[in-house]
Amino acid sequence: MAKIIYNTEVRKSGYEWVGYEVATERLEKWDPERSDMSKTARAGLLRSLKKAYPEELLLVPVDPSPTAQMTIKPMDTDTWISFYRVAEKTKVGTDNPLPDDEIRAELLKFFKKHGLGNSEMTEFSFMRRNLVLINDLFLARDEGNLEEVYRLLDEGGLEHKKFYFKDIENFYFNLQAKLTLNSEGRLDMTIECITFTDFLLYDFLFSKGVLQRWFTCKHCEEDFQWDRKKDYFSSKCKRRAAYERQLIKGRDK
Repeated sequence: MAKIIYNTEVRKSGYEWVGYEVATERLEKWDPERSDMSKTARAGLLRSLKKAYPEELLLVPVDPSPTAQMTIKPMDTDTWISFYRVAEKTKVGTDNPLPDDEIRAELLKFFKKHGLGNSEMTEFSFMRRNLVLINDLFLARDEGNLEEVYRLLDEGGLEHKKFYFKDIENFYFNLQAKLTLNSEGRLDMTIECITFTDFLLYDFLFSKGVLQRWFTCKHCEEDFQWDRKKDYFSSKCKRRAAYERQLIKGRDK
């Protein structure tokens, strides 16, 4: 059985979009185990990018310290569905997408819930392209257009080319994986993803999940799945919404 692993930090303080200068400062606190040489080289790269793309914004933790309150865990499988929901909600795959600030706000909600890998600073423009890619991949798969799926993967790809195409009938992976023996003495394969984009695409390709019966809670605005139409994510949300309606009625009297 194949497992896809991408370890994330789900930080209570959440994440935010900042410029390259602030991102450079956050790097020092975010991953103190990096060697000084590595930090210096990466800081220099960020400063050079700032000159080339002065308006670019990067995603970093609000509190980057290693002692900040957080949960470190592998990202859940079928997370691509939640990411697609962001693409769907922000309309990035259409001719009328929401403004960039609203797209960034939706991405912040996503990463506060799902986390991000240690010291993985990513640009908004790159993350926006990921939204377009997962939107187009889902639509191509939904339409049964395998040729378009191949084209999108070849065009979008992963950071370090992992897809190879000879023709439409020959599609190859170059996977970085390790084999382990499970408790039954059988081999398991673990694909260890370095970046969120790695995980996103492999999660989509290997997923058995389908995009059905997704709802948005009318109180907390969290996305959730249920087997039939439901307005609230939990009974707590339902009670809270009822309480707030009573408060509004009281003020209107």
